[in-house]
Amino acid sequence: MGKEQSNKLQLSEHDSALAHNHPFKEYLNSYRLPSPPNCRYGYIRFTSKQEKYRCDLFGQIWLPDEAHGTILLAHGYCEHMGNYAELIHNFIEAGYAVIGMDQRGHGLSDGPRGHTDTPYLYAEDLTRFLELVFPQILPNKPLYVWAHSMGALIALQVALQNKYPKQPAAIVLSSPMLGYPEVYGMPKISA
Repeated sequence: MGKEQSNKLQLSEHDSALAHNHPFKEYLNSYRLPSPPNCRYGYIRFTSKQEKYRCDLFGQIWLPDEAHGTILLAHGYCEHMGNYAELIHNFIEAGYAVIGMDQRGHGLSDGPRGHTDTPYLYAEDLTRFLELVFPQILPNKPLYVWAHSMGALIALQVALQNKYPKQPAAIVLSSPMLGYPEVYGMPKISA
């Protein structure tokens, strides 16, 4: 799949070279992700904005014919977009485009594995991804957000900062990682 850097969305037509690109077909098939001809598939490799914590990130797009809107999917900690293949299939079959990125340090994105010096980098990365991708997909149709665990915390940060490219029609937060309970007594020693 190479590490070509473009900050430009690569989106397949049903019979384009990208639709038949062996490494991408292998990647999509290995996770059972939707692929042409069931939908158009796209990806983007882009660089985060931060100077001190800059890294290359990887985002993906699934676009069915005549989509009703776009669902932003944000994965949880120690996951990547490939973990959500069945959910992506369900959204595609229901007629929704799906966009999402591997968070820094996860999946095909660079960065220290599962770690960042400041949690706000994730929200900045997601905002950058949306700036680059959303205007090219379905900017005049509704935006929905579906996010799990750490992804839910990131999606909530973007909402609180009012950084979505348009007001989401709905936001679904699955098990949002909003904090940890205070531990007291004996369990605290083992924690």
